[in-house]
Order: sequence, then structure tokens, then C-alpha cells
Amino acid sequence: IVPHGAYCDAGPITAHAYHHLRSNLQFFYNQHSKLPSTVLIIGTNHRHLGPRISTSSQVWSTPFGNIEPNLEIVDALTTKC
Repeated sequence: IVPHGAYCDAGPITAHAYHHLRSNLQFFYNQHSKLPSTVLIIGTNHRHLGPRISTSSQVWSTPFGNIEPNLEIVDALTTKC
């Protein structure tokens, strides 16, 4: 879980969270010789406006690089939710 507040409020905590995420991914890779094929980026709907879930078919820019969406999973989520 990584906070997404303003840098002045959440910057140091966010940096620590990403540091630990990267460490855990490296541990996973060392144990299994591969990285996970799919990761979920989950957020909250703070104002409860719009659909119950939010999905995107666009590339996500993260501190680990760009992540291409898995459109099969996006489609499955939007049709089942």
C-alpha cells in the first residue's frame, strides 16, 4: 500500500514504500527467476462518484517504469463488476 498524497505530506513515506516494494520484487525474482506477469494497481474512489471500479487501457507510469495494461483482465473486471 503506497500513499498518494502531496509530496510535502507523503513524499518520504511514499519513497519508503516504493523502496520496500522494489526489495520485495527483487526477493520474488531471486526465488522464482522471474517477475510476476501481472500486477494490480488498486486505488480508492474517494468521492464515490462514477463507476464502482476504475480501469484504464493506457500505460501506467510508475517509479519502476511504464507498465502496459493487461487488457484481458481489464475487460474481465469491467464486465463482471
